[in-house]
Amino acid sequence: MAADLLADYPDVFAGGAVDSGPPAQCATTVAAALGCALGTVRNSPAQWGALARAADPGYTGPYPKVAIWQGTADPVVNVANAAGGMEQWTNLWGIGQIPSGTQALTGGTAETSYDGPGGTPWSRPT
Repeated sequence: MAADLLADYPDVFAGGAVDSGPPAQCATTVAAALGCALGTVRNSPAQWGALARAADPGYTGPYPKVAIWQGTADPVVNVANAAGGMEQWTNLWGIGQIPSGTQALTGGTAETSYDGPGGTPWSRPT
């Protein structure tokens, strides 16, 4: 739901976190949501971006920064959703999808960042 809220109200939120969820606007019905959670819905970055833009079609401002958290052993929400979310939000921001850096965090996790305008890591507040 977080991804949908960020896409629906980009003028309200400066940032948010998607925790084990599909990209924004992946499903429009409860039945379709299962396919999204299982990672069977595959779109190009441009298609994911278009779905999010359609959530607030008149919006022309900057989109919120997003942290995407996804476990690799989640039996319900497939890890493919993290890639779909990354593709969607990097498309919305107009930045590349090749990570600018990755650093190890505690608990066997990692942070991957993507550079925004001016080389600023987009995954961290500026």
